[in-house]
Amino acid sequence: MRFAATHIGIVLSYPGTGHIAFGGGGDKPCGGDAGVVDMVFPIFRRLLRDRETASEAGAPFRPQHIVATVALALLLAACGRGDDRPPPRPVGAKPVTLNLPTSRDTQACFADLSREQVRYSPLPDRDYGGGCQVTGSVQLIDIGVPVTNLKGMRCGLARTFVAWTRHAVAPAARQILGSDLVRVESFGTYACRNVIGSATAGNRLSGHAIANAVDISGFVLADGRRITVLDGWRSGDADVREFLQAIHASACKRFGTVLSPDYNAAHANHLHLEDDHARFCR
Repeated sequence: MRFAATHIGIVLSYPGTGHIAFGGGGDKPCGGDAGVVDMVFPIFRRLLRDRETASEAGAPFRPQHIVATVALALLLAACGRGDDRPPPRPVGAKPVTLNLPTSRDTQACFADLSREQVRYSPLPDRDYGGGCQVTGSVQLIDIGVPVTNLKGMRCGLARTFVAWTRHAVAPAARQILGSDLVRVESFGTYACRNVIGSATAGNRLSGHAIANAVDISGFVLADGRRITVLDGWRSGDADVREFLQAIHASACKRFGTVLSPDYNAAHANHLHLEDDHARFCR
């Protein structure tokens, strides 16, 4: 028997008998319960030790039934909560604080920000109703250059945004425009709303509704110049166009969804940067 932790949880394998998978990542129907996975590891380590002991003694050891029982119990604990789960809170409901454990991904993200000497403050998980939630989020305090209008944002988005600003925007400003970056201007992060500006969006929530997107509108340089997406995207200044195209290209390599003025009129004045692993760049 072998067991392994994966992005979908835990997979148990038996020679010639297939496998059982349970647990799950946050995008799975039964996902997001890191506590369940934490409970399982000691059990299976014990089973592996018992198997080795039985093997040394020449006795048969068949853990399938034990494992199946444990797996079933954990699946019921993790997935069978539908009847107890409260219905979705309506749009405009009073915000409530969620008592959720900090996920391993979020803990790792906090560590990454600290390692990069980013000053930040973790924020409480909040449910604003209508599917709008802010979980695993931070307030960026100091990333090395001021950023206007930033509110809470998912930690993964914050980590990618910091790297993009430091390693793409700042160098491009210096190399292409000949002046240091001194401020980034944004339209903000969290907003409880649906996707706008797309005929196929329907009632789909925007990445802003879960604080997983940030809209960047402009940049201020040490020499006093202010480069905006609205005026600069099709500017007569070739250097300004090159700068914006360069940081757009870099964003497309870092973020899941990047929308620019080339996408539609709703994005004429900003770059929409979303950490959703969608690989969509316009």
